Amino acid sequence: MKKILQFIVLLTILTVKGQDRHPMYFLEFKLMEANKQALFDIGPYFDDKSIIVENLGYHRLQPSVAQVSKRIVDENTLFTKTEILVDTATTAQFLGFLNKNNDKIVFSDLANAFLITPLEKREIRYQVRQVPTVRMAELKAKSAQLFTPQWVVFNQIDSLIKKKNPKALLLIASELFKKRYRYDRHYFNYEEFTSLLEHLTGTVIGVEDERKEISWHIDEDFEPNSKLNLLIYFSKYYKQYKWDDKKGIFNNAGQTLLPFSKEAALFSQLSSNDSTIAINAFIELTNSNVNEVTKLAKEYDESSISFNYTLPGFAYRFLQQLVKLTAYCRANGIDLTYTPTLRADIELLKTDLSFKERRAIENRLINGLTLDTVTAFEYWSLIYEKNGSLSYSAGRIVDVFYSGQWDKMLADKKQTNLFLKKAILFKRLYINGVCYNYRAKFAGASAQILSLFDDYNTTDDDIKYMASLIRPLQTQEYKVYPVHPLDTTQYYVRGLELKLKDALKGWADTEEQMDTLEGLVSQISYSQIGTVLKLMDKVTFTKPYDAYSFLDRDFGFFWINEPQDPAVRRQFMDNYNQYSEFELYSYYLCEAGIDYKNSNGSLNYDKIYDLIKYGETEMLAGGGPALVNETYALIKLLEITFKTTLDLSSKYCSSQNMYNCHVVKKVKAWSHYLTNNNLLQLPHNEPVSFNAFNH
Repeated sequence: MKKILQFIVLLTILTVKGQDRHPMYFLEFKLMEANKQALFDIGPYFDDKSIIVENLGYHRLQPSVAQVSKRIVDENTLFTKTEILVDTATTAQFLGFLNKNNDKIVFSDLANAFLITPLEKREIRYQVRQVPTVRMAELKAKSAQLFTPQWVVFNQIDSLIKKKNPKALLLIASELFKKRYRYDRHYFNYEEFTSLLEHLTGTVIGVEDERKEISWHIDEDFEPNSKLNLLIYFSKYYKQYKWDDKKGIFNNAGQTLLPFSKEAALFSQLSSNDSTIAINAFIELTNSNVNEVTKLAKEYDESSISFNYTLPGFAYRFLQQLVKLTAYCRANGIDLTYTPTLRADIELLKTDLSFKERRAIENRLINGLTLDTVTAFEYWSLIYEKNGSLSYSAGRIVDVFYSGQWDKMLADKKQTNLFLKKAILFKRLYINGVCYNYRAKFAGASAQILSLFDDYNTTDDDIKYMASLIRPLQTQEYKVYPVHPLDTTQYYVRGLELKLKDALKGWADTEEQMDTLEGLVSQISYSQIGTVLKLMDKVTFTKPYDAYSFLDRDFGFFWINEPQDPAVRRQFMDNYNQYSEFELYSYYLCEAGIDYKNSNGSLNYDKIYDLIKYGETEMLAGGGPALVNETYALIKLLEITFKTTLDLSSKYCSSQNMYNCHVVKKVKAWSHYLTNNNLLQLPHNEPVSFNAFNH
C-alpha cells in the first residue's frame, strides 16, 4: 500500500509540474518519501538565481530556482524559527545547519515532514468551546457519513474508535495536516476532519492561525498554521481524553471550556441543512447583542464559512447591519413586528405571480404603508433577499413610496433620522440594488431642504455622517449613458426572408447556428416580427426561451412571460396581425393593468410621466438586471403619437441574448419632451427615482 501511495504522490508531482523537469522536483518527491539525503541534495539550489517556468492554475510564473527550492523545503519541514529561517538561508547556511543537526533531524510520520523539535514538545495556545446541542444533533444524524472517507478506513481510525482509543483523535488531526495545501495541490473537504473531531469530542478547538489569532474554523483556513497547531494540540493532549459512555464522546475532564454564547450557538446553526433552522437563527441574530453579532459575523465572513442557501447572499454582511438596525428601532420605538398582514403580503410577493397581480399588490402596499410601518417591510424584505421576485417588488415599492411621503418625512425629525440611519446601514451592505443608494432621494433638493442638514443636530454618528453627504451629493451627476451608435440605429433587415431561411436551413440547433440566428433577428424592425415568428416556428429549439426572448428583450413586450409556449406565440401573432403597432402596445398595457389613459381613452401624460420615471425597476438588494416593465411600451406610444423617436433608436434593444439594455436615455428624453412642450397638467416635484442616480 505504501508503494502505491508513493506512486500516486509522484504522479501528482509530475502532473502538476510537468512544465520543466528540473532535478529539484524529483528531490521534492524524495523528501515526501522521508529521504533525508534529499535535504542535503536540494540545498545547493538555495543560491541559484536562474529563472524557471512554473504553472499555477492558469497562471504562468517565472520564479528563481532558489525560490522554488526553498518553497519545497518549507513545505516538507517543520523547523522552528529559532532553528533556521529557510526563506532567507543561503546554501552555506542551510547545509551548515543540516550537518550540525543531522542526528536530531527526524521524519515525522504524523506530519509527513522533517523536524527537530517534537510536536508534543512545542508550545501551543488554544481555547475550547462546547459544540451547541443543535450542531451535535446534526453531526449525529450524519455520523455514518463521517466515517466513510477513505482516509478513515485506511488509517484504521474507525477501529480505534470502536476500541475507544483516543489515538484516533491524534490520527484525525494528523491526516488533516498531511492534506495541507502544497503548491498547486489542493484538498477541498477539510470539513471531513473537523466535523469528525467535533462529533467525537463534543467540542470545537480553536488554535492560532498565521496571524496569531485564535481560529475556530480551521477547515476554512488556507494557510497550514492552524492545522499544524491542531496537530500539536492533540500530540500533547490526546492521552488525556477518555471515553465517556454516557455522553458517547471522548472527554478531557481537565479541560476548561469557554462559555458558548447564545449568539455563537446561533451562528453555528446558519450552516444547517435545515432551512427553517438556519433562517430562524438568522432572524434571531438580527435581534441579538450588537457587539457579539458584529464580532462573530466578521469572524465567519473572514473565514468564508458557508451558510444555508436560503439566507441572504452576503449573510454575515447583512447581519452586521441588520443587528444595528433592529437595535436602533428598539431604542426609538419603531416596530418591526412581522404582522400577519405583512407576512401574507411578503409571502405573496415571493410567489410566481402574473405581472398584473404583482403590480396590484405593489400598488396596494405603496398606498397602504406608512412611515411607521415601511421599515418593517424593508427589514423583512432584506431577510428574504434571496427571493428575487420579492426583491424586485420591494425595490419598486420603496422607490415610489418614499417619493410620495417625502415632504411628510422631512417634516418629522424622527422619521428623517430613521431614513438617514437606514441609508447608511443599507449602503454598508455593499450590494447592488436601491438599498445602496437611498441618499439619492436628496438629489436636486432645494436650498431650504439642504439647510436642514448643515451641522445636523444628532448624537448618532451614522446619521450625522449620512447628513454630511447630502450637500456634496448635489454636485454628482445622474446616470449618464453616452449616446452610442446603437442608440440611434433605425433597424430593418433587407431580404430578411431569404436570409432567415438560409440561417434555418439544415437546422441542428448548434451554438454557431444560434449565434447567427440571434444576430440576424437582433437587427429586425417591428414590421418584420411576423416573418421571423412564422419561419422560426418551423424548427425546434433546445432552448426555446432564448430563441424567442427578443420579443421582450428587444421590443419590450414585457407581458409575454413564456414566449417559448407555442400557444402564447399564436395568441401574440393573432394580436400582431389584428392590431396596429400603437394598438398592440396599448392592448398589452391594458392587459397588464397599467393605468395610463384619461377617462375618454386618450393618453394621460401626467400618468405616463410618473410611470416611466419609476418603470425601470431594480431589486431592493441584489445584482439582477433592471426590469424595464411597461416603460418601453409607454414610450413607444409617445413615439407613435408624436411621430418622433427624439433621434434615438426605433426600438428598445438589439440584445442578441447577451446585452441588457437600459431605457434611461429614452426616459430622460421623453420626460424633458413632456415638460418642455407643456403637456403636463400637474406639478411633478417629487424626488428622483433611486434608479436615476449613479451608484
